[in-house]
Amino acid sequence: MPTLLPILSVEHPCQPQQYPKPRFRAISTRDRLQCQAFLDPSNEWRLVELRTENSYYVESKRVSYGVPVGGVTFPSELKSAYRSKLADGLPNHDTTVRLRSIKLTTMKPADFRLTAFGLPEPVDVPTPPPSRWYLWVLLVAGVSAALAVAIRWQLRTGNARRQERLDVK
Repeated sequence: MPTLLPILSVEHPCQPQQYPKPRFRAISTRDRLQCQAFLDPSNEWRLVELRTENSYYVESKRVSYGVPVGGVTFPSELKSAYRSKLADGLPNHDTTVRLRSIKLTTMKPADFRLTAFGLPEPVDVPTPPPSRWYLWVLLVAGVSAALAVAIRWQLRTGNARRQERLDVK
C-alpha cells in the first residue's frame, strides 16, 4: 500500500503567456518529494504535465487531450518518463498510454446488477426501498388545506371587524 504524503504548502506563481506552475511539497519519512503541476488556464485548468522529483528519481508525465464525448474532452494520451538518479535504482523507462475509444452508455443502473448477468442477488444486501411519492402528495395536500382554512378564517374575521367598524360610525 502506498504511503500517503501530507501537502505542506502550495505556491501559485503565474507568468503571462505561460502555464501557471503551482508547486506543492510533501514530506515523507524517507526523503523530501517535490512536485510541480502544470495547468492550462485556457482549457478549464486542465492538468497538462506533472513532474515529481526526489533524491532517487525524476518522473515526468504529460497528458494530451482530444477525445470529446458528451461535451467533455477526455485525455487521449499519457506519456511518462522515469529517470533514476541512483546507479543501482530502477531502470530508466518511458511509457505511453493511449485511449482507444470512449462513448456514452445507453445502459441503466439495473443493467449492472447481478441479475442482469444471470446471477442471484446476495441475500444480505437489501433491495432498494420503494419510492414513497404518495407521502409528499399527502403532505402538500394537508398544507394546502390548512392554508385554505387559515385564509378563509382571516377573511371572515376581517369582514366581521370591518362590519363592526361600519356599524359604530
